[in-house]
Amino acid sequence: MNSVSYFFKKILTCMVKTTKQQEFEEKLQIDGVRNLIDKTFETVNDTIFSKELAIKFVLQELDMAQHGDNISQNFVRNSGFQPIEYQGALEKFKKNENELAIIELVFSDFLENISNKRLLTETTITLLDKIMQHWKIGKYSIEKPIQEPIKKSLKIEDMIEKKELIKEKEKVIQENDFTPLVYNTQTVNHLMEEYSDIIKNIIRGQHNLKEQPRINEFKEHMSIAGDAGNPIATVFCCFYKQEKSSTLPIPITEMSEESIKFFIEILDTFYREGFSEPLMDYLEENNHEVWELANNEDMYMQYLLGLWYVCDEMTPSECLNAQKFWYKQSASNGFKLAIRKMQELTLQE
Repeated sequence: MNSVSYFFKKILTCMVKTTKQQEFEEKLQIDGVRNLIDKTFETVNDTIFSKELAIKFVLQELDMAQHGDNISQNFVRNSGFQPIEYQGALEKFKKNENELAIIELVFSDFLENISNKRLLTETTITLLDKIMQHWKIGKYSIEKPIQEPIKKSLKIEDMIEKKELIKEKEKVIQENDFTPLVYNTQTVNHLMEEYSDIIKNIIRGQHNLKEQPRINEFKEHMSIAGDAGNPIATVFCCFYKQEKSSTLPIPITEMSEESIKFFIEILDTFYREGFSEPLMDYLEENNHEVWELANNEDMYMQYLLGLWYVCDEMTPSECLNAQKFWYKQSASNGFKLAIRKMQELTLQE
């Protein structure tokens, strides 16, 4: 399961409200949130074949939610699972990766229709709670939950002595701890959530003086993470000028498949809103490579051609035909976003 991708989609969903999302949220108001959640729960639960799989799915969701807003964090604390169980769960369970990916796909397909961030959060935790109830796990478990080891009671003298030792240890740590932040998947996910209010403006290259300090912080984090090879960070480094790094942004030919998918998803989401000047320069610098890869049956570059490159000096009609050609090539090679795009274009005809 691509956990970073799913988290990233959640963030993007809250930035741009599509017509589909607007219609869906109107349907929520008419049909009632509870009815749709009940139906979705049944669909999701049909993909969960065992209690063990349910536990692993919920733990991975809790691992993401622990970095969310107060509502999400409160849900995690009261889930009945201990931190030792859900922390790092996104990196575990490789044996069940395919089964969990199927559950995640059904789960996220429903949530991607919601652009309102608060409604998205509340719907997510409601669905998770229903899964926990059905499988009797977490706080609904009839089994004794995992507990931290119970410590023996201490005498007052021992407690005072221990407190002094802790103070001394903290002092030593503060004076000597120069350990840098590790920019792993979990860290970057957390940063995405923390800076979600300014990400859209970085993509578009539009921001004000009030936002500048936070934007600079986020850029610095992404540049360090990009140098470390994080797939999300390397994509974000294309949207702003690199002041310190001489290796970023990396050429599109050196991006991992995961990075390219994220890159295309951002472009597809914000295509009509415009992009930052550094991103426009990056696309121009990689023009030749994109065409070469597309002509060699690269389904991602074929989609990118249709989305961005083919319409120069064309009439609207010529542009649409050229786009359709490359979207069709990409779809025939199996790119899901291109298949969806072709379906949309067919419905518009």
